[in-house]
Amino acid sequence: MKDAHDSLEVQVKSRRGRMADRTLTVADVMTRRVITLSPYHSFSDSVSLMAKHSFRHFLVVDAAGRLVGVVSDRDILRVLARTAHWNTTSVSQFTVYDA
Repeated sequence: MKDAHDSLEVQVKSRRGRMADRTLTVADVMTRRVITLSPYHSFSDSVSLMAKHSFRHFLVVDAAGRLVGVVSDRDILRVLARTAHWNTTSVSQFTVYDA
């Protein structure tokens, strides 16, 4: 298994349709249109955004734009299943934070 420091060799079609070997980079596969939440957004906001944009994860950033956690579709399902008053829950209450 390769780790994050190994590169992936792939064949990529060039604009002219020919196959060319080159290293696949993170920039080739990353999402460029990033939508973030703050810890103070409501749970309802996160559900609405996830439904509207069909994303499975949202980054949670503080007021300075620093990453403080991640909210996944599984986090949202867990809150829906386990929280009686989910409509009054804020993102900070179910965000996964780095330890």
